[in-house]
Amino acid sequence: DSFAWRRAFSSTFLERDVPLLGVRVPAHSLRRFWIMLAHYHGQALNVAELARAAEAIGRGDLARPIALEGEDEVGVLARALDETTRRLRAMIEEERGARTELAGLLATVAEPSSLLASSTSEILAGTTQQVVAAQEQAAAVAETVATVDDVTRAAEQAADIARSVTDASQRS
Repeated sequence: DSFAWRRAFSSTFLERDVPLLGVRVPAHSLRRFWIMLAHYHGQALNVAELARAAEAIGRGDLARPIALEGEDEVGVLARALDETTRRLRAMIEEERGARTELAGLLATVAEPSSLLASSTSEILAGTTQQVVAAQEQAAAVAETVATVDDVTRAAEQAADIARSVTDASQRS
């Protein structure tokens, strides 16, 4: 078992080899110091990994999970950052889906809108033609009214002449 071998090796090193180097610190104190250094080194590695993950997120790489374990502050921060990244990915996917759906709706509306615009142009052209025709009819009616007025005046003049002739013939 690897763990047992490493434990025996470190005990031998701390209890036999370190004192031969002239260090006069009890082996159990050195063991605690080593554990403290190992934890510190592990935290430094975790913080470095967390910093690399934050830089990747800053570049827009949201696909890489942050795989840091631990119950310390660094582990809590790593889990929170990983959850934030996961939520951002979900929001981006939701936005992409909504954008695709909107593009489909716009494409669906585009053809009827084009047909409506074309129909509106045709209606406008037809209405313009009707206005021109109505103006022409109004001009024709005005001419007819003027002609009727002229005929009425001519008839009144003819009636006046006929009365004059009748009066003159009765006097003669």
